[in-house]
Parts: sequence; C-alpha cells; structure tokens
Amino acid sequence: MPFPFFSFLLTEDLKFEPITAESLRAEKGFGKATKKQQKELEAMRKRHHKERILIQKQQCVAIEKLVKGKQ
Repeated sequence: MPFPFFSFLLTEDLKFEPITAESLRAEKGFGKATKKQQKELEAMRKRHHKERILIQKQQCVAIEKLVKGKQ
C-alpha cells in the first residue's frame, strides 16, 4: 500500500443527508433574508441617488452665485 490515504477514499461510501422539512424551512428562511437584504439595498441606492442629486444641485447653485458675483 504505497498511498494509504487514497485507499481510504476509495473504501468510503458516498452518503447524502436526507431532505427534511427542517432543511427546507432553513432554506426558505435564507430566501426570505436574501429578499429582505435586496430590498434594503435597493432602498439605500435610491436614497443615496436622491441625496447625491440634491448635493449636486446645491453645488451648482453655489458655483452660479460665485460666478455672478465676480462679473
């Protein structure tokens, strides 16, 4: 036996855990959490965009005031 590690892998049976109601509930919870996170992320993006536009408008008004004051 030159490679005992490989012989161990070959003798071990491949077993899958059964799908239970509990595992399905856990996945359903994960799906809900993912949807909630996506909804929060979209709300944050909208809020950030709105704030960015507001700041951009304020900066444009300030620059226009400076330019008019120099004329």
